[in-house]
Amino acid sequence: MSLVKYVPEWMPGAGFKRKAREWRAVAERFYTIPFDSVKKSMKEGTAKGSFTALALRDITEKDDRAYQEELIKGLGGTIYTGACSPFSLPQMIKLTLRPIAGADTVWFHNVRTRTKLIRSSRP
Repeated sequence: MSLVKYVPEWMPGAGFKRKAREWRAVAERFYTIPFDSVKKSMKEGTAKGSFTALALRDITEKDDRAYQEELIKGLGGTIYTGACSPFSLPQMIKLTLRPIAGADTVWFHNVRTRTKLIRSSRP
């Protein structure tokens, strides 16, 4: 077990713990707000077809409702995140690999969005 878990937030150098707590709250809202909106619209009878609405509708009496709703909220939020991303997969790969590959890397994409990188011969 990592001892970092027991480091208090006020300790010098432990600012990462404070940031993690703040970011967790933001991430939780990111998943909760759309989920709660779908649940509300379902109660009002105005819900549009979506993964979350269909999955909530399919929960049966024998299912653990709280557990199922947490799963649906997480997966629905993940789907929502991917749908709202302003970047395509090749762009995300470039942004992720640029610090590693370097600025002199030339990027090529084929039709199936496979990304290839070629290091430039410039020094």
